Amino acid sequence: MQENFSFEKWHKKYKTNKIVDLKKYFSIEEFNYLTDKRPSKCTCKFRYRQSDIDINVKYLDNNNLLLSYKGSKAVTPGQFCVLYDKDICLGGGIIKEVK
Repeated sequence: MQENFSFEKWHKKYKTNKIVDLKKYFSIEEFNYLTDKRPSKCTCKFRYRQSDIDINVKYLDNNNLLLSYKGSKAVTPGQFCVLYDKDICLGGGIIKEVK
């Protein structure tokens, strides 16, 4: 019978309190722009009621984007990602790849 995971048991066994670096990169193909703004830093959401996540954006050819973020879990290819500059929606697209 498999034991349930317990952070406390894991912490005692490995004697560490390191925070796992959740920094990730993901790409969006065929991003749909709603404005002419192209900031290199903005925020995004992967889910409707999610808090804004700070991201860095690299604009590629053919409306493709490469984005880096830190601190969000469970970002998955196929999800929508919507970018915001404060309260202005910049546009959105479908996540193609997560690294």
